Parts: sequence; C-alpha cells; structure tokens
Amino acid sequence: MLSGVAGTVAQLDPGVVADVAPPLRAGAGFLLVLAAGAALLSRAGSFVDRATDACLEKPLQAVVYGAMAHGGVVFVGGYLLSQLGRLGAGALAARAAFLLVAVGLLALAGLGFTVVGTAVTDAVGSRQPWTGLVVGAGVAAVAAVVTPVVAGAVLWVAVASMGVGGATRRWFHSDAVSARA
Repeated sequence: MLSGVAGTVAQLDPGVVADVAPPLRAGAGFLLVLAAGAALLSRAGSFVDRATDACLEKPLQAVVYGAMAHGGVVFVGGYLLSQLGRLGAGALAARAAFLLVAVGLLALAGLGFTVVGTAVTDAVGSRQPWTGLVVGAGVAAVAAVVTPVVAGAVLWVAVASMGVGGATRRWFHSDAVSARA
C-alpha cells in the first residue's frame, strides 16, 4: 500500500503552479489569504493585534521564527505521510494528510500577511486590522506573480514568516518569561 501514498505524492507536484497563468495565481493568492485572514480576524482579532506588536518588536527575528513555524507544519505533514505509508494507508488518506498540511500553511499565510498588512497600516497612520488584511492579501498577490515561481514562493514564505514569527517567538519563549516572573 505504500504505492498509494507515493502515487499521491507524485500527483501533487508543486511544479504545476508554474504552469498556471500569473493573473490566476495572483487572484488565487489574494482570495485565499483574504479568506483565511478574514476567518482569523473574525474569530481572534485581538490575537492579530498582539501578533503585530510581537512582529514589530523584532522583525528580523520574526522571519526566522516564522520560517520555523512553516517548517514545523511541513515536518508534521511529512511525518504523517510517512506513518500513513508504513501503516498501508491508501491514496485517500495521503490526500487527506496533504489537505491538512495545506490548511495549516494557509492559516499561517492568512495570519502572516494579515499581520504584515496591519503593521503597514500602523506605520501609515492608525492600526486597522481589516484594512491590513486587504493590504496583506495584495502583497500575497504580488508575491504570487513574481517570476521565477521559486523566487515568488520564497518571497511569499518570507513575508508570511515575518507576520507569523513574532507570535511564534513569544510562544516559543513563553516558559522562560513566565519562569522569570
């Protein structure tokens, strides 16, 4: 049954994105980030404010911690796929695992671009998370059309990582902070 998982991995080639027309990639990036960010803002708007503050405290460190968050989601997804393969799960289970990883990465992108957009509105005037969501989705759309596609993907992950990284840094070091208090 390992062939079911391997076959699914081969079918979900990320190189397919390069064949998609740039305007379509931009529209998809904009809408996906807009949907994920809107869901996040409607459920946890105060978290976005705290994440924006954390991102602005140490923006360069935020990129590193955000990349660690992305890497963690990919690692867990890869581990899940390897375990599904060892258990003899079929292609349906592998596709479900890929879907979980995609949703996790989309949630990180929604948070990351919303935080970056909110930071931009904060720099321009007053902090406006909903306007920041649209700004962030616009940045995601621009990153989606950068060529070559690999450079666009690196830009996408770097910007999303900056937005996610501040909150990740605070979470990662939260035990050290509470131990000092």
